[in-house]
Amino acid sequence: MLIVAAVALVCAIAAITFVVTGFPQSLFGGGKYAIPPCEQLPSRAAVTQAIARNAKLTDQLTRAGSGVRIDAGSPCSGQDKSIVTVHVTSDAEENAVNDILGKSEGFGVPATIEKS
Repeated sequence: MLIVAAVALVCAIAAITFVVTGFPQSLFGGGKYAIPPCEQLPSRAAVTQAIARNAKLTDQLTRAGSGVRIDAGSPCSGQDKSIVTVHVTSDAEENAVNDILGKSEGFGVPATIEKS
């Protein structure tokens, strides 16, 4: 029974890590980053606080390139639901941001990368 609980805990931690770091949906043929359903997203205030609380991570990310900026994105129209959105303008910035997020503990809330 203890082994089953340990395996379940490891799976839950892995799932949370994938969501928080913006696990690439492209592994499944998509090409965009996975965003949890709206009902699972935190409020805009919670995301704004997470960005402020993680100033060191925000600074690392913005130093990845001149086009990198971070804000509380709103993927769900008409709802107070939000996600950390890291905006990039090049493949190099996207790769650098992915590398940084992959080596960090993330923001503690879901995050995604948008390339413009």
